[in-house]
Amino acid sequence: MTTFTEPNTPLRRILMDCNAKVFPWASAEECWHVLKANGTQTHVMTSQGYPKQLHDVDCSYEFQAQLGFTLEITVEVDIEECCDFLEVTSENDKLIAKLSGNVKRTFRSYPGESFIYMEYHTDENIGGKGFRASWRNVCDYKRVASARHYSPKLYPPFYGYASQDTLPTFDKELDCTWVVTAPPGEQVLLVFEDIYMNTCCDKLTVRMDVALS
Repeated sequence: MTTFTEPNTPLRRILMDCNAKVFPWASAEECWHVLKANGTQTHVMTSQGYPKQLHDVDCSYEFQAQLGFTLEITVEVDIEECCDFLEVTSENDKLIAKLSGNVKRTFRSYPGESFIYMEYHTDENIGGKGFRASWRNVCDYKRVASARHYSPKLYPPFYGYASQDTLPTFDKELDCTWVVTAPPGEQVLLVFEDIYMNTCCDKLTVRMDVALS
């Protein structure tokens, strides 16, 4: 079920917990959407009017992963190649892709990032369906860079405290890998601040000098 709220901000940011297909308050001046991945399920949204593209649309989308996850987005684009585009950028405003025409692409957030942004523009003509996007949290191979004065923290998906009196919680049936690297001539100091796992069935394996491909 999709939940729409209308916060009291000039942009009227629309917050969604799950799937999204219609944007009742969107316009060329007010079209900003925040879409959060929830658990390991796949969410789906479409551009306004899909599968009939609307003209004169300028919309922004902010996709968010949960703590400990990588964000994966797959987009199917069917828009005019000459004049319409869907621009995908990273959390640090690095251009990932600028799509037009009829294409399907999959993107993942960069290491250490949990956001992906998209800008959607159409001109006055109608020349396709628009776009369809699916997004989800994924937990797999990740690289984490380390430096002398930088101490990144690693968290398993869903790590957190239900309350001040309970132990941290994490998701079940996870299989995650992190590779921590150091600059040439430096070493990595790995400190485990908290370890809470089932002794019978869960494990955390640390390997040294793994060759990076």
